[in-house]
Amino acid sequence: MPPEKTESGTSGKKRILFVTQTTGYGGSELHLIQLIESFPTSIRATIVCFGIDPYTRLIELNSRVQARVSQASRPRDCRGYWSLFRGFHPDIVVFISGWHGLFPLAAYLAARFSMARRVCTIEHSTAEERSPWPKTWLSPRGVFRWIAGWYAHTTLTNGLIGRVSDQTICVSEKSRTRLVREYAYPHRKTSTVRNGVEASRYLHSPETRLKVRRSLGIGPEESVIVCVGRLHRDKGLDILFESLCRLRQERPCKCIVVGDGPSRSELAAFVAENGLSSTVMFVGFQDDVRPYLATADVFVLPSRSPAEALPFSLLEAMSSGLACIATDVGGVREVVSDGVDGLVVAPESAAGLTEAMRKLLSDASLRSTMGKRAREKAASEFDEHKSLAEMRGLLLGSEPAHGSHPQR
Repeated sequence: MPPEKTESGTSGKKRILFVTQTTGYGGSELHLIQLIESFPTSIRATIVCFGIDPYTRLIELNSRVQARVSQASRPRDCRGYWSLFRGFHPDIVVFISGWHGLFPLAAYLAARFSMARRVCTIEHSTAEERSPWPKTWLSPRGVFRWIAGWYAHTTLTNGLIGRVSDQTICVSEKSRTRLVREYAYPHRKTSTVRNGVEASRYLHSPETRLKVRRSLGIGPEESVIVCVGRLHRDKGLDILFESLCRLRQERPCKCIVVGDGPSRSELAAFVAENGLSSTVMFVGFQDDVRPYLATADVFVLPSRSPAEALPFSLLEAMSSGLACIATDVGGVREVVSDGVDGLVVAPESAAGLTEAMRKLLSDASLRSTMGKRAREKAASEFDEHKSLAEMRGLLLGSEPAHGSHPQR
């Protein structure tokens, strides 16, 4: 029998090496597992982990994910990266970038020298806003300072990374636009494939809602806010808790926090010191967040990080039919239409977040209308199967780059 054909049309199994460095389990890790699960059997995937390994346990829990995981120390130079990559004989090398600039130019050059046919990046963050060029080219002194300074170095480095790569795939249009306009990435090699979600998996019954509430000691009529994310300063949980302090007298509610991270003890201390122990419930990391979304009335994403691209937790909440409140960071406005299917507030604004929560918690009809629109949008505009198919096509080279390009 002839060898099995891959999705890109070539014969034999295709080897893809995913290069990762993670400090925990979050949206980018979940996305990679979903992507590998969607590959045909003609693809052989390997995940290299610098740092901790959140993938082995996830693969053991999901028999449909066929991948090998290898932990390694992060190489110091181009030769070290080259030696590491060559050992896997990859056809394609894919860098999973949890934040912009995670991997150096040396890593991309090594991937190209490793004889891999394609080198790609999946960019899960929004790069820092910057002005890449001198204010004027008419000032020799200004141009010299730019050339001698940090901006020239980073512009050149990023421009080279964008050109060495066959494709840089961003999960939000804001991220792609910034890389092209401010970091000199070539627009023909930079695409947008927004995160997707299988909305049907998040449908739930009233019985599920009541069962989870009983298990948590929450009454059927109590108002419940849920927040899902890593417990890190960037996620803005301190702003959420400050808002709850302002709100508790006029609109008491419960707040379920799903996730874990380095700031947990600090946040727990804040809760205890401010009399929120009966309000806030830390339930830790959960493999399945759907029961907690089912029990809530409102979802809150209080992130202060401009590096947010397109938060997966926001798509999950919308698929659950929740009215969502999110801060105006990263690609949030690509998901939430303020006043239509959710509310968008300024980051770092406890007053703005308080007012948004007050508005939704006091109006059940508004919550219901926004939640219904949110679910419809998640199902129609952020379909997981379509998103993963587009991602596969770009990684394997079987689909041309797509997505709107900004004006030059």
